[in-house]
Amino acid sequence: MAAKFVHLVTTQSMKTLGFSDSAHILYMKMMQGYKAICNCDTREHLKLRIKLRGIPYAMPKEVYEAAEERYYDTSTSYYIAIKKLNYAGKMRTMAVTYNKHGNKIEIITIHPIKESQEEKRISGGRWMRIWI
Repeated sequence: MAAKFVHLVTTQSMKTLGFSDSAHILYMKMMQGYKAICNCDTREHLKLRIKLRGIPYAMPKEVYEAAEERYYDTSTSYYIAIKKLNYAGKMRTMAVTYNKHGNKIEIITIHPIKESQEEKRISGGRWMRIWI
């Protein structure tokens, strides 16, 4: 049953379904467990997000490699790379969520983020700055 639920969520936009940020965190934690159980690849999640958000395919790598800021997310145990880029016709702050596996980096997702969201996560202690 859980596998069907995860598959359903990964094939639809969580925003369209009306999920909150906390529900998305729960989803990502569920994906970690699902990945461990069925050896699924979360790159499918990244491909879906790129397609749904109309993000250029090379943008996640660009944000990761040339990040202006980096954070550790204490809530999800993932890392966040931040960079301002032209997206959807204007300059937007883009956030890439990634995980480290030894020397390998797994990009989980990419999305635009408002400066107020970034500031709130920092001031609330959820995101801890990693000095580059």
